[in-house]
Amino acid sequence: MDTPQLTPRLLHDAALAVADSRVDAVLGPTFDGGYWCVGFRNHVAGAFTGVPMSVHDTYVRQRERFAQLRLRVDERPRLRDVDTIADAHGVAAVAFGTRFAQTLASMT
Repeated sequence: MDTPQLTPRLLHDAALAVADSRVDAVLGPTFDGGYWCVGFRNHVAGAFTGVPMSVHDTYVRQRERFAQLRLRVDERPRLRDVDTIADAHGVAAVAFGTRFAQTLASMT
């Protein structure tokens, strides 16, 4: 997974949100236009149909798809994923003390 600052608490909160009867889906955006988590209260056929992955507007297009399906979406916190060395340093700065940050520090 390319969001090493992800914590058990973030996953727990997403699971609690999708368990709420007022929520159909959870979606956690990333700063580069994608998303780090997606979850559904119930199976949703075609939830990803027509949504291109790994492009600058994947998150926006996924939200549009969910709107087409009339899904009530709970947005999770925006996280930074790691695609470049600059991303790695940015994530290590907010996830200091983690194995990820320690490994990066040992490499530089």
